[in-house]
Amino acid sequence: MEQLNPNILQELRQAEEMVVRGELYPNNQEAQKREFLAQAKVAIKFALEVLDAMESKLPPDPNPQPRKRKKAT
Repeated sequence: MEQLNPNILQELRQAEEMVVRGELYPNNQEAQKREFLAQAKVAIKFALEVLDAMESKLPPDPNPQPRKRKKAT
């Protein structure tokens, strides 16, 4: 009796075609990479918008004071 390749399921999954955001990719792994990158770009854009909004709401510091340095012991 022949032994099955232990990685056969992984190979089959990678060989499947997958549609991500309207584009057909020849294997599932590449499609997952594209989807991850697309989601990361959206998350980064959102984070930058939040930071911009937070910075625009910060009041100016009326009396900026220099930081005191600790003495070396």
